[in-house]
Parts: sequence; C-alpha cells; structure tokens
Amino acid sequence: RLFAGSSTVDPKDVNEELTLSGLKEIDKVTMLGVEITYPLAKFLDVGIRYSKRMADADELVSDESTDYVAKLDQDAVAFVARIPFLKSTIFKVDAFAGVGGSNTTLKLKTSGQEGELTRRASGDWFSSPYAVYGASVAVGYKQFFFMVEGGMEVNKVDNLKMGEKERQLRQIRNDAGNSEVIPYSAKLKYKRDEFMEKISLFII
Repeated sequence: RLFAGSSTVDPKDVNEELTLSGLKEIDKVTMLGVEITYPLAKFLDVGIRYSKRMADADELVSDESTDYVAKLDQDAVAFVARIPFLKSTIFKVDAFAGVGGSNTTLKLKTSGQEGELTRRASGDWFSSPYAVYGASVAVGYKQFFFMVEGGMEVNKVDNLKMGEKERQLRQIRNDAGNSEVIPYSAKLKYKRDEFMEKISLFII
C-alpha cells in the first residue's frame, strides 16, 4: 500500500529554538510512504513500513531581504503487524502496530546560525527508536482500496548532532580564544549587517 497524509507534532525543544530565532513553530509534518505486508495467518499480516516526514518553518514576520527557514526531514522504518477484523471484496477494517527506528535532519538558516543538526546512525542503521499503532478502514474492490488510517506515534529524537559547519565554527571559536568570531557569507548575505557594523567601528 502507498500512503500520504499529515500528522500533528510538538517538538518542544526545537520549537523553542525556532521561536527565539524568529521562525514559526513546527506543528505538523507531511508524510509519504509505502508498506508491504504478507498474510502470515488468517488473522495476522506482517511486513515492513517506510515513511518520510517533512516540514518547513518560515519567518514569523516575512522579510524580503532575508530567507531564514528551518527544514525538518526524517526517514523511519518499522516492522508492522496487522490484525484484520473485517475483510471482504469491498470493505476492510484492521488494527496495526509496529516498531523500528528513524534518522532525522534539521536544517537551519537564521540570523544566528546556518547549518544542520542530525540524529543519524552510521551505515544503514537507524539512530532513534520509533513505534506506531492505530487502525484503518478501507473501501474498494478486489485489489484496489481507498484507506483512511488513524493512530499514534512514539517518535522521540534526542541529542541532535551539529553539522560540519557548526563543528568547524566551534573549533575556530575555541582556537580564537577571547577574540570575537563572526561567521560571514557575502554570497548568502549571512551576518552581513553585523559584519559591516563591526568594520564601521574601525573606520574614522
């Protein structure tokens, strides 16, 4: 089965950082995915489910001179089991549950920082636990059904790691000691005003 939809979320720590940076909170994610199951028994289907979650957070107050934004991207895989309560040629009802893992990336571009935070395991493994459960109702004919699904997810991501730019910037600041470091990009106009303000202090 192929699926698409949306889910409400409440990443408190992330939203607090976004609000302080002048960005809107993330309260909903868009989901796309695929699930493949096999009837193991009369009242038990088992399989695997993959889903991708995406969300954007724009500026609280739109400013044409800046393009600050946050983008959330997550890949999740779960082994699922479905118990069909009703199955006919035109109508289906089942309950499901699954457990697995996820990898998450949060890309940020604000007045104070630019880069990405990640929670991603090396290789093909997933770094954060993920679980899902719920029920679905489907109407169709033979092999083709339109399905409505509802449920809950346990999807907690801790310890997002800094991206390469943030690690390099932290190292530069450590090496600079008490000297002030201003990350500046002429191409992206990142920290341009702050950079020019500092230069103007030395111009008589």
